[in-house]
Amino acid sequence: MGRIVGGLTILLVAAMAPVVLVAGAIGAMASAPASGSSSALVTQLQAAGYENGRLPDGQLTVVSERLGYQCKVAKVGGADLAWMALAAAAERDGVAIEGGWCYRTYEAQAAAWNSRRCYIPGNCDGDPYPPTARPGTSMHGWGLAVDIWGASGLLGCSSPELLWLQLFAPRFGWVHPEWARCGQPGAEPWHWEYVGTDLVSGEVGDEE
Repeated sequence: MGRIVGGLTILLVAAMAPVVLVAGAIGAMASAPASGSSSALVTQLQAAGYENGRLPDGQLTVVSERLGYQCKVAKVGGADLAWMALAAAAERDGVAIEGGWCYRTYEAQAAAWNSRRCYIPGNCDGDPYPPTARPGTSMHGWGLAVDIWGASGLLGCSSPELLWLQLFAPRFGWVHPEWARCGQPGAEPWHWEYVGTDLVSGEVGDEE
């Protein structure tokens, strides 16, 4: 089963060949990390009259549930189908990944922004910590970002799931933004964004 999205057919799990983790591929692929831009997808949503953090349920798909939390990913560009295919490919390789935090409403982003600005008791006027996008600017508000959990919780720079994602996630249009990569001041190894399989080059997105 598939869905045509902007001329691209994204096949669901039943039609996909298994992804095999080949040790010999690690060096070649890790040396050229892929990235891209979600701007074209954001433009599509804006042209349709949608706002960041204000997407209706009809534009979102629940791709997983955990402890009462629903991970929702946007349908635009086939982001939802691509995420489900990625998660299924990981499972076939024995890698456990799931959406920890996905689509975020404007109100939820504002709450995160405000609470993180008060990380120093009595001081709520500085920059938020951990770094957090201003309400209305987060890729989570477009349903095009997922903070990924692995077997041990939120991904860290030493998580084995991170290596698998670096190798294979771009095949499904999901990339790790340059600013979020390990070694960067605001590294977020868990934060991944959807750009589509034909846009895996350049820079990606904003802060979480």
